[in-house]
This record gives sequence, structure tokens and C-alpha cells, in this order.
Amino acid sequence: MLDVGSAAGLILQGLVNEGYDGCGVEPNETMACFAQTELQLDVTASAFEDFEADKQFDVVTVVQVMGHFIDPVAAVQKLQELVRPGGLCLVETWDAGSWPARLLGSNWHEYSPPSVLQWFSRRSLRQLFERCDFEQVATGRPSKWINAAHVSSLIDHKLPQVSWANVIRSGLSRIPESLNLPYPSDDLFWALFRRI
Repeated sequence: MLDVGSAAGLILQGLVNEGYDGCGVEPNETMACFAQTELQLDVTASAFEDFEADKQFDVVTVVQVMGHFIDPVAAVQKLQELVRPGGLCLVETWDAGSWPARLLGSNWHEYSPPSVLQWFSRRSLRQLFERCDFEQVATGRPSKWINAAHVSSLIDHKLPQVSWANVIRSGLSRIPESLNLPYPSDDLFWALFRRI
């Protein structure tokens, strides 16, 4: 399996611990070096667009990466080359068609260029992968947790002038910053694609 955008290798490490024969690709050299030296993982320091492999993979994970590609069509075409026919590609990304994205508009926390360049709805992601000979076989919402300090920082950064955000700020001030809370929204989703 291949983990695209491995960061420090924590997802890849979990998969390797579960018995997967895995490697990764990560554009941030410092993160890739950590995965290589501290976790002893096979992670290549490279942009995905420049990544070369001499094999195809049964499974490719693309977790929180789709929004960072300059050319998402080229990225999915590259995935098509790397996933063997019948193989799977798991994508997790933010849902630009969700009610929080529509409600918050330009204040939605994922509208944060230049780090995030692309936004997808469930439909647009499916259509992109279908153009490149993938079929969607499953979709859902991941179970995620976020600590109270992170929630507060997002609210302060994205909603500094919004009056109703003060109610949330007031409630969060009573919660320890280190407390992990379930991520409450439906603006995050995963989709599993099979290469045709």
C-alpha cells in the first residue's frame, strides 16, 4: 500500500502495525525524515506529482491531501497509474457542499489558501475519480476528535467578528483546552474508490 501525503508517518505506521506492506510519499522533507528515522518507515521525500514507483499498489490512501494539489485531475491520473486494476483508493477530504460550508461561506475553516487550493463536494470528488476509471464503492464520515484549544483557535481565526460565535467561545472557556471533543460537523467525509 501507498500513503500519499504521509506527513510524519503516523497513519502509515498504524497500517504497517496492522500487517500492511506499506510505503509513503511526503513533500515536506522534515516530516519525511521523521518518518524515516524515528519510525523506520519507507517514506520518500517528494511531491506526489514527481513520485516514481516501479510497481502498482493494492491500496492507496489520500487522507487530507486532495485540497493541496495544484492540479487535482493530474493527481488522480497519477493515482490511476499507481493503483492496480481492482485496487482501492481511500480519500478523506472536506465537503464543500456540506451545510457548515454553505452556512459559513467564506468563513468556513477550510477556505484557507494558499495551503488549501481545491475544495470538493461528495459529488465533484466522485465525478473526478470516475473520469479516471475509478468507481466509488463506499462513502461515509470519519470519527474524528479535536481538542478544545484547536476549536477556540479556529473560531478566533475564522469568526472574529461574528456575534453568535461569542456563545461558543463562552462555552469553550469552561472546558479544559486539552479535552478532546468529537468533531461535530458533517463537513468531513471519506470515499473509497476501486480502479476499474
